[in-house]
Amino acid sequence: MAFCQAIEKLAGIEVPSRAEYIRTILLELERLYNHLGDIAGIATDVAFAAGAAHANKLKEDVMRLNEVVTGSRLLRGMNAIGGVRRDIGHKKDEILSELSSLNNHFRELRCCW
Repeated sequence: MAFCQAIEKLAGIEVPSRAEYIRTILLELERLYNHLGDIAGIATDVAFAAGAAHANKLKEDVMRLNEVVTGSRLLRGMNAIGGVRRDIGHKKDEILSELSSLNNHFRELRCCW
């Protein structure tokens, strides 16, 4: 993303607002799986194996969603200079459903362990 933005700025390329919207969604999905991995690591560090397993399962769920939406678990191939490689609008309902489920399961991790 940073590379694409740097090239776009240097070349004076204007990115369509829809592409910026999609980039934002993808960055948030990446942020989610990274934070869940961090939570799992913290739980491991304090010998909380059940919490670590739960957080890693949630991370895996987000990575599977990424693959369904973009074809890549890590989202690295979606950014392109001038926009994104493909639209994800047709996956909106799937994304929202999975994020709602993730929210509920994260509450379980936060409150019930």
